[in-house]
Order: sequence, then structure tokens, then C-alpha cells
Amino acid sequence: MLGIFQKTSKPASEWAAWLTRRRDIQSETASLADSVKKAARHAERTATKAMAIASRVSDLAGVDAGSQPSKEICAKVRDELRKKVDFHDRRGKPQNAHQQREALEEMEEALRESQRADEALATKRAASERLEEQREAHAEAQPEATQQALSALSKELEQLEGESSRVTATIERLSGGGDPAAAARREADDAQTALDEIEAAAAMGDGDEGDQRAAAAALTKARSKAEKAREEGERRIAATRGLERTLTALEEKIADLEATKLEISARVYAREVEEHEKRLIDLLEGKELEAVMEQLRRSRLAWEGAMSAINGGPRSHPDMRLEMTLPSLLFHPERKRLDGTLTI
Repeated sequence: MLGIFQKTSKPASEWAAWLTRRRDIQSETASLADSVKKAARHAERTATKAMAIASRVSDLAGVDAGSQPSKEICAKVRDELRKKVDFHDRRGKPQNAHQQREALEEMEEALRESQRADEALATKRAASERLEEQREAHAEAQPEATQQALSALSKELEQLEGESSRVTATIERLSGGGDPAAAARREADDAQTALDEIEAAAAMGDGDEGDQRAAAAALTKARSKAEKAREEGERRIAATRGLERTLTALEEKIADLEATKLEISARVYAREVEEHEKRLIDLLEGKELEAVMEQLRRSRLAWEGAMSAINGGPRSHPDMRLEMTLPSLLFHPERKRLDGTLTI
């Protein structure tokens, strides 16, 4: 059975599902972030429009709105305009509030538009927060990255690559060897030509019935052969199309598994590097090395004292510190403190 129909290993399926969801979340996050920016710009435009209208009609409302009124001032302008319109309506003289009525309608529409924009922005921001929660939960649900998972993926990749090579070789075999159908058609055409010439001779009274029968039989045989070759050619073409689709699916699956393997490898080896870094620092800062250095200091000081007495010179006080240049630490919890050198 072809590799694309074989059951995927558990580590591969778990990681593939996890990575697919991560890509989906990343795509959704980028799309939603763009939507939030657009919604924020729209909310700002509608608010600016409402403020401009409030500032323009504030005299009709009897409100000092200023050049950039707040949302509260915009609402106050609307409310005062409504009061004036209602006052004249109650007195039966709506014509006296014609300007205020027009200003009120404009102000109300602008505030409604601004409110809708604010609500749309709030909805998108809430969706963005929920998506961030999903991202954090998804990150915590990451499958375990182990050497066993890497081994399983490597084995599966090896099987799929072998299957891909087999399919490729079959496609090449089906595509090679020329076109048998074309050769059979030429053979039938030649047989038809030979029969035509014999029939033409017979029409002139120069033909031979034996030659006619033989030519007709040859043509029938050639046509049958050409038909079989045509059918075989169609089967080869259909098989090639099917195998090419299979090869494409195999290549896609191989690419996905290779990407999954790289993700697992990065995590597995990062953990290994961190463990080795910790072991290295524990060794360098451990009691055993510290005890050796202390013993060396005492012995060195004793030797310096003896040599000073023998030579009659002053006693030296050598620097007994051990300085080591450390490799660049990538994951150690205290890598900032240990950056560069370690002195014991």
C-alpha cells in the first residue's frame, strides 16, 4: 500500500495537529490584529466627525463645546438640541426649531455611527483577547518533544521517501520506451496503403485474389494491434496521472513531517543543551573543584614560604584565582551572571 495511506505514528500525528493549530492561531492573530487596527481607525474617524459636528452646532444648542469637544460634550449638545426641539414642538411651533431639528438629526446620526464603531472595536478587541488566551493554552498543551518522537518521525520519513522513490521510478518507466500506439498506427497505415495498391491493381484487371485476401488480413491484424496499443497507451496515461497525484501527496506529507521533525529537534536539543550547561556550571562551581583550589592555595603558600626562607628574600603572595572563559550559554537560568568568565 502506498505510503500516503499508511497510518501516521502517534508522535507525528500529535505534533502535526499541534503545529497546524499553531499556524491557524498565528494566521487568525495576524488577521484579527489588522481588523482591530482598521476598527480603531474607523472609530477614531467617526468620533472626530461627531466632535466636528458638535463644535459646529454648539451655538444652536447653547453649549460651549470648544474646538475638540469630548464624547460627553457631544452628548450634551445632542441633549440640549433635543430639549429645544421638544420645547417648540410642545408649543405647536415646530417651525421655530427648524435649524435645531436639522442639527439634532445630524448630531444623532453622527453619535450613532460613532457608537457602532466603538462597539465593533470592542468586539474585535474582546475576540483578540480570547484568541490570545487560546494561544497561551495551546502553547501549554505542546506535545512532549523526545528522542523517541524524533526516532519515530525519522523512521516514518525513511518509509515515505522510499515510497516516493518507488513511485518516481514507476512514472519514469511508464513515460519511457517511446509511443507504442504511434508505431502501431504507422503499421496499420502501411497495411492500408498496401491494400489500396492491390485493390487498385485488381480494379485494372491485374489483381490477384490471394494477394487481396492476404492484404486485407494484414490490415485487420494491424488495426487490431493499433487498437490494443491505443488502449494500453490510455491505461499508461491514466496510471501516470494517478501516480503523479500520489507523488504530490507523498511530497507534501514528507515536507510536513520534515517541518515537524525540525520543530521537535529544536526543542529536544534545546533541552539537552540546557541540561549540559547546568552540569558544566555545577561542575565548575561545585565543592570538589573548590576543595582542590583551596588545597592548591595552601600548598602553594607553603612552598612560597619555604623558598623565601631558603633564598632569604621576601615572601611573595601569588594570585591564586582560577579564571575560565565560558562558552556562550544559551539556556542556563543564570546565563547573564555567568556571561564571559568564571572565577574560582
